[in-house]
Amino acid sequence: MPGYTIITCDEDGIRIEPNVPEQEVLKRVTPDEDGCTYYGDAIFYKEMPRASDGFFQDRELGERTGVCILRGAQVVTPVAEEVVTKYRLEG
Repeated sequence: MPGYTIITCDEDGIRIEPNVPEQEVLKRVTPDEDGCTYYGDAIFYKEMPRASDGFFQDRELGERTGVCILRGAQVVTPVAEEVVTKYRLEG
């Protein structure tokens, strides 16, 4: 099964990384204890951003890293899963 294509844009321009395995993508988008992902302070796009002159054309990007994850031609976004951290007793 083919992997994901990750397109990133930061102050150095656009980079395309093809065929990234799903487990690696999940590892990269999961925040660490400090709340940072592999990409630092990132914007994860829900659709393919416009690009020009080697950069995403997004005024809100600023110094953040823009990340677009593709599975084939479809853009996918990370969605947090709810984890049980606290219980209560009913009855």
